[in-house]
Amino acid sequence: MTSMRWSSEAEDLGTNRVLSAVERAISSASLAFWMETVAKTHIQERARARFASEGDNVSGQWQALAPATIADRIAQQYGAGPILHRTGALEDYIVNNPGVMLVDPEAVVFETPAPSSDAELAAKYLTHQAGSPSRRIPARPMVGLGVEDAATLLYGLTESIEIAIKEGIL
Repeated sequence: MTSMRWSSEAEDLGTNRVLSAVERAISSASLAFWMETVAKTHIQERARARFASEGDNVSGQWQALAPATIADRIAQQYGAGPILHRTGALEDYIVNNPGVMLVDPEAVVFETPAPSSDAELAAKYLTHQAGSPSRRIPARPMVGLGVEDAATLLYGLTESIEIAIKEGIL
């Protein structure tokens, strides 16, 4: 992390105090806290809504289930729908996943969903997120962000930084 200092002929402790507060507010630790408390929640809520509405403005409306898939689901006593919800395990994996946070002084990386120890569940996620043309499975993205999400997250990040700066200088 780059250190911020104000240098002038006259010592300006007030300016340096503000710059120190800014430095703390945009530190890896502060950004990790914001990602854990704000960004992750937003991403999970968007995924939860996407499951409920079977798609949205970012993912597009999910393609309807093929008649053969519906017949197979009914034969296995899962019912005809909703899409991607036979047992609920896939939705639970996406919307309740803690994710993985990697934090170092230079960067913060948040991966969601965190890799699953259940290989079958991980494969289902990847298959449905991107689709599989060779298996005639259309993409039904569960995780995704659009421009409005970016604006919402940026606004939230700006608010968090502003609060942290004010707390740091008061």
